[in-house]
Formats: sequence, C-alpha cells, structure tokens
Amino acid sequence: MNAHRGGESRTWDREDLDPKEIVLGIERDGAVLGFPRERVLAAGGLVRARVGDLDALVVAGPEGIHAYEDPGLGLDRHGETLVGDETTWDPATGASADGRELVRVPARRLFAFAWHDDHGDVFWSR
Repeated sequence: MNAHRGGESRTWDREDLDPKEIVLGIERDGAVLGFPRERVLAAGGLVRARVGDLDALVVAGPEGIHAYEDPGLGLDRHGETLVGDETTWDPATGASADGRELVRVPARRLFAFAWHDDHGDVFWSR
C-alpha cells in the first residue's frame, strides 16, 4: 500500500480493519481513541466511550460520523434520529426538536492507517 504520493510504502497486517476505513479520532486529556465508522454502524450507529476525562457519544450513519459530549440523557438511535429526554435529536448536527443542542467534541476524520501511524493501535471495539 502506498500511503503517500511520494511512494513511501508501509504494511498493514490487520484483517479486522481496512486501512482506508474512515476513523473519527478523539484526543482528550492525554488519551486517544479512534472510532472506525463501520464498527460504530455495526453497533447500531451509536456508541458511548470514555476518552480521558470525556464521556463521548459517537454516532454514525449515512450522514457521516460525529462525536458529542454524552449529556447523560439516555439517548438511543432510532432509524436516522436519536431519541431521548422526550424529544428527537439530529445525529449530524446535535440539534434537538425542542431547540437544545449537544456539545460537539473536537475530532478528526482520517483513514485508519493514518490514525494508526499517529496513535498506534488505539481503536474502539465492542
């Protein structure tokens, strides 16, 4: 696999993760965790994880993959929306039908091989 245009070659020995899988990477409080989009989708499109001092809520779907601070509202994924606290929430924007908004977590979207190059084998899995 040529990872860079300059032809620098590297190997990818993983069979559980494609090197070009989209990963949403969160860095917080000295901790890092990469969320492969396909793994989040396989978990129902919504996962919760602690990254450093952050309780993160990661959602994936046709709209992409996004991370928010987990507000502790017991949000669940129902089709293309999040449901909880007596309202619905848009997974792509974090906005609720009643005007509230989830707090977006700073994160990077990149390929799995690039996340691995920068952070090692630190990927979320069930």
